[in-house]
Amino acid sequence: MTDNKNFYNSLSSIYNEMIDFDAALKRRVNLLSNIVGSHKTAADMGCGTGIDSISLSMLGLQVDAFDHSKKMITQAELNASKYNSDIQFFFSALENISSTKKYDLIVSLGNTLANLSESRLRTTLENCCKLLSDNGRLVIQILNYYQVTGDRHIVNETENNFYIVSRYYEKTNDDLFFKIRINDKRENSETLLSTQIYPHKLELISEICKSLSLQIKVFGDLQLNNFEKSSSKDLVIIGEKN
Repeated sequence: MTDNKNFYNSLSSIYNEMIDFDAALKRRVNLLSNIVGSHKTAADMGCGTGIDSISLSMLGLQVDAFDHSKKMITQAELNASKYNSDIQFFFSALENISSTKKYDLIVSLGNTLANLSESRLRTTLENCCKLLSDNGRLVIQILNYYQVTGDRHIVNETENNFYIVSRYYEKTNDDLFFKIRINDKRENSETLLSTQIYPHKLELISEICKSLSLQIKVFGDLQLNNFEKSSSKDLVIIGEKN
């Protein structure tokens, strides 16, 4: 199993191709326009190669972005430069972020929080709440883990001119692992990356948010459709700090 930080460092070189960054960015801008409101400043927790940070910047927000993978941040800086987005990127574990800034909007999207154990999740959300300005908004997106059943759960398989990439979950004893199998067509080689994932569910995340005095609403996606345990792909929680 790959250490979580090294997992994302190893993935960084092909991540843009894996998600088709340019096409995904257009979709992301449209989705995030639903949640930006009148907010002016934002923090992206677990920015990866910058898709959410850049989307928020394109929507007119001043953005700071954080990630624990230096190589992901390097790719994010290149992407931000490509799109002329003025974003400050910071290398930090999410539970250790220290800042005197306050943010109107804090986002943690794309299943980032599933990389954190329960204790680290609690510390991270406490940290986010401290960083929120009065009347600020916290937006969390995580996979709907009620849907991840059995010993093996396929997420998707994508293919382009260079790679075939398979993403899936595997259960070993009581632990869940996220695995990415990468077939490089040019070198006729295969790489398997694996990291432990913590399948946090609605009850836990909502309990933590409520303990932080956040007023929450629950959705099944960033289009703000209703959340259904039996059918929603994602779990989205929006917490308001009043």
